[in-house]
Amino acid sequence: MEVKAYGIGVAVAYPPDTDTPGFERENVGKPEVTRLIGEDAGGLFSPTQVAATMVKGLKAGDFCITLGGEGYLVGLATAGFAPCFSVSRALCQVLSAGVLRAASFYYNWRFYAMAAAEKRRKDVSSAAASVTD
Repeated sequence: MEVKAYGIGVAVAYPPDTDTPGFERENVGKPEVTRLIGEDAGGLFSPTQVAATMVKGLKAGDFCITLGGEGYLVGLATAGFAPCFSVSRALCQVLSAGVLRAASFYYNWRFYAMAAAEKRRKDVSSAAASVTD
């Protein structure tokens, strides 16, 4: 906001899981439930897809740059006080806010349920291992 008068734009990009060597290294020690939630939340994107979307968003002057259907919906749902320079995007944000807030309850429930199921699986495995010792 402070630099816009000087012709300087600011953008925030929210890249999804991206198929890179760094992501492969991250997966080595990643908890299983984190991997499952990531897959459920949109899956894996190629670096080319991510870069192209970011460049397109920068060229368009977007403040919030997201990728994929889930990313777009989360961007709409979490717009809050973020600047918006498009009338159509502003309308989408305002008109979808209530519906997307309701949808967020489902996603939160689903992700918490996945975490609880993973804990139960670990507890059963741990109990079975202690019985065989």
